[in-house]
Amino acid sequence: RVHGDLTVLLSMASALAFVAAYLAAAGEPALSAAVAAPGAAIATALDGSALLGNSKASKKKVSTMLSAALGGTADVDELNQALRDNVYICGDALTVVDLAVFATLGGVIGGWARGEQLRLCNVTRWFDFIQHNKTVRATAGAPAVVPIEPKAKAG
Repeated sequence: RVHGDLTVLLSMASALAFVAAYLAAAGEPALSAAVAAPGAAIATALDGSALLGNSKASKKKVSTMLSAALGGTADVDELNQALRDNVYICGDALTVVDLAVFATLGGVIGGWARGEQLRLCNVTRWFDFIQHNKTVRATAGAPAVVPIEPKAKAG
């Protein structure tokens, strides 16, 4: 399914590999190595990192969203709703959830028809924003830039 269960899309290994590569590109080799270690628990590997959230509330949301994405209960329609009033999935800062979901959707969103991009406009906007992040672009294994057509202006 294109939408629905993100577990179908989300491979924990590939998502963690992208997070590790992002950390390396961001100049965090120790965190990158910790995340890339076989059997790494992401919360333990990133302990103290802003990628786990920058407040108690965002840390809780990161934990919940990451568990949902990796545990098979996340839904792209719910993600679209969550992004309605947020720049990032878990609030006002980039987190591991953004990176993992971005790595996953990179191979999918390019195949969405224009109508699907418009229906999931918040996910599409978020994805386009993340894909143009300087560190994401410098990350080894980053998905190729997906062309996103801007919404037509009302007029």
